[in-house]
Amino acid sequence: MIRFITIIFILFNSFFVAAQHYMFEAKIKKNNKGGFYKIYLTPEISSKLQQNFPDIRIVNEKNEEIPFIYGLDQINPDSTAKVELKILKNKHKKFKRITNIIVENDSLKNIDNFILEIPNKGLKNKLKITGSFDQKLWYEIKKNFSVQSAYSDSIITELFLTNIPTTGFKFYKFTFNDYKDESVDVLKVYSINSPEVNKEYFELVKPLIRHKDTLDKTIINLRFADSYFIDKISFRIEGSRYYLRRANIYKKIDIIQNTGGILHFDDVNKEFFLGSDRNNTIILPRFKTKNLKLVVDNKDNIPIRIVDVNAYQLRNYIITYLKLGDAYTLKFGDLNAEFPVYDLTYFKESIPEEIPHIEIKSMKQVFSENKDETSSFIWRIPPHYLWIGISIVGIILLYLTTRMIIERYRKGEFN
Repeated sequence: MIRFITIIFILFNSFFVAAQHYMFEAKIKKNNKGGFYKIYLTPEISSKLQQNFPDIRIVNEKNEEIPFIYGLDQINPDSTAKVELKILKNKHKKFKRITNIIVENDSLKNIDNFILEIPNKGLKNKLKITGSFDQKLWYEIKKNFSVQSAYSDSIITELFLTNIPTTGFKFYKFTFNDYKDESVDVLKVYSINSPEVNKEYFELVKPLIRHKDTLDKTIINLRFADSYFIDKISFRIEGSRYYLRRANIYKKIDIIQNTGGILHFDDVNKEFFLGSDRNNTIILPRFKTKNLKLVVDNKDNIPIRIVDVNAYQLRNYIITYLKLGDAYTLKFGDLNAEFPVYDLTYFKESIPEEIPHIEIKSMKQVFSENKDETSSFIWRIPPHYLWIGISIVGIILLYLTTRMIIERYRKGEFN
């Protein structure tokens, strides 16, 4: 019986160990002096990451984690573009230890940042952001990540939320995990317009284009070389001299089936217009996909043809402090990784505005799911099913342990 319990323990332990593998790594080039550096998350790297990039780490030669932050805040709190969002709900659920704040986006403008005005109590918490069009079906925008309030001598401070995918939901929900059993008081919520001209992009490899015409629609399938994050895409069109067509763009593969039923913001179909009087460029909410599908409504008109596609990815980056003479490695690509929590977040103001970037050497795969298909299958199971399984195994172990103690007691081994 002891052997049976040991086998179960080893199997469960192996599942957890398997879940900690980063599948890819790349050496960071040697720096010629110590200081802060930018490391750009190129399409080659980001294509291996989860949404919002929780699964990336920097380690030194001793395999010690090196702190980093996800770029610098691009919000100017004094901007005249600061818009207050109406708070519809602000409720603390003591039993669940969460605080939910729901705000309304009246203008239905695209949002990629938030400023939460809160009492200055040294907030340090976990936050999840979701969006909805009807307050019934909610889409995950950014899963649990650590947040810290800005330092302030006043009784009120501000919590800056950046590096958020651009979305245009009517409602947004902020869910704080109150692990200290303390409610989070949110007094006001703002958003600031981020000028599109200030954003820089990587250009992606052009996709393969395939057309299929039906009675009144044209279906265009775009196949990329890898599963890229696509933030902007433009089309060159041939066909009618004058045209204005309604179109929908969405991921061809149903990502909902691959994420245990979790709805993501990029599962939403994006509707737009293609026209002869416009540049036919649209902003996407950080779609990650290898296959995009466009459905163009031609009605009774001659079908149009997309003859060229340019797709772009935002030049996301991380910032870290590298010592002179040390060797560093970038590790990334783990479906089970959570956002890291580093003290460096508190010292953003100490980081210079002008930061050099440092390049990385070629990427290589160091771990493959095929090496352990059982464990990779286990960790694709939704988390709540895993916890149910863990609970069942715990009950079995408790039952077997109790039986073993009773049997030994009957045999007089405790006398």
